[in-house]
Amino acid sequence: MGTRGDEITKKQMLEQLRIRASRLPLQQLAVRSHRPRHEAPVADATQDLRLPEPGATPRLTSSHRQLSSTQRSPPIYADARRPGKVKVRCRGFTGHGSILVPGTPGEKLRIVLDRFMDFRQEELDKLQQDPNLWMADVTSTNLTTVEGGSALNVIPPEMSAVFDLRLNPLMDFDKLEEKIRQWCSDAGEGVELEFLAKQEKVPTTLIGADNKWWTAFQEATEKLEMKIKPLILPATSDARFIRRAGIPALGFMPINNTPILPHGIDEYITAASLLRGIDIFQGVLQEVANVL
Repeated sequence: MGTRGDEITKKQMLEQLRIRASRLPLQQLAVRSHRPRHEAPVADATQDLRLPEPGATPRLTSSHRQLSSTQRSPPIYADARRPGKVKVRCRGFTGHGSILVPGTPGEKLRIVLDRFMDFRQEELDKLQQDPNLWMADVTSTNLTTVEGGSALNVIPPEMSAVFDLRLNPLMDFDKLEEKIRQWCSDAGEGVELEFLAKQEKVPTTLIGADNKWWTAFQEATEKLEMKIKPLILPATSDARFIRRAGIPALGFMPINNTPILPHGIDEYITAASLLRGIDIFQGVLQEVANVL
C-alpha cells in the first residue's frame, strides 16, 4: 500500500473521531488543522499556519509527519533536531583546463568538503560507538548539491556546495556557525558562506509528572500495553511551529511494525498497522481529552 506517513495519520485520526462521536463524551476537544503545505519552505509554511484564537488555545497538540517504527510500540517525540541549510561558494582562478596553478575553485571546495565530512564522521562515530544513542542524539551533515562549470575543458570561476544540517537540540548553532566560518577561512580567499535556512531554538515539550498531559498520554499507552520512549525527532515536523507559539506538542504516529521509509518510492503501511493505529488514537484521545 503506497502512502505518505502524514496522510495516513490524518486518516487514522479522522476515523477514530468518527467512531468516537457515537460513544463516550469527551470533556474538551478541539479538532483543527494546523498543517503547513507539505515540504513547503519554512517561511511559506509559517504563513500558512493558523493557530487557534486567544481563548481557544489548546493545551496540547499532536503533530503528524513523524517517523513510523519497526518496533511493536511507536515512538513519541517531545523535541526535534534543528534544521540548517548551508551553501558555500568558492571563487578563484579560471582558465583553460590545461593550466596548473593554485587557487582554483575546486581546490578551495575540496578543503570545505573535507572539513564538513570530517565533522560528519565525528558525529557518525559517536552514534556507532554507543548502542544507547538514537540517530537524533547526534548532528547529521549531508552534502546534497554541488554546482560549477559549464565546459569539460574550462576551469570554472565558481563552484558551490549545499549541506543539509540537522542539529541535535543540545548543540549550539551559533558555535557551529563559527566553526563553519573558520572552515571557509581555511579554504582561502573568495569563499563565501550563506545560510539558506537556520531555525532558531524551539522550546522542548516537558516530559514528566509535572505535565498532566504527558501523564494522561502515558496512562493511555500503558492501558494499550505499549512501552513508549520519548525520543528526539531526526527531521522536522509541524510541531516546531506549535511549540514556538508556547503550546506543548507531542509528535506521535501510531504506526508500528513498519519499515522507516520516509519519501521512499516503496513507502507503505500494512492493513494491520493502519487499523491498530486507529485503536491507539482512540485510547490516547479518551485520556488526554478528559484532562481538566
